[in-house]
Amino acid sequence: SSIRPGQSVTLSGFSVEDADGDELTVNLSSSGGTMHLADASAGLIAEGYGNGSTWIVLAGTAAQIEAALNT
Repeated sequence: SSIRPGQSVTLSGFSVEDADGDELTVNLSSSGGTMHLADASAGLIAEGYGNGSTWIVLAGTAAQIEAALNT
C-alpha cells in the first residue's frame, strides 16, 4: 500500500526477545518520512524521540523496547 504525504500510519505487532535479558539497542530509520514514538517507557533511552526525525535509536530491555514500539 502507499502512504501519501502528510498521512500518518500506525505500526503495531512488534515482538522483541532476548534470551539473556541483556540491554538491547534497536535502530529505526525512514528514507521517506519522519517517525514519532507515542510513548517512551520509563528507563528506555530514546534518541530522536518526539522530534519528527528520520531515525530513532532505542536502548533498554526487550520488554521496554517492545512496549515503546507497540504503544
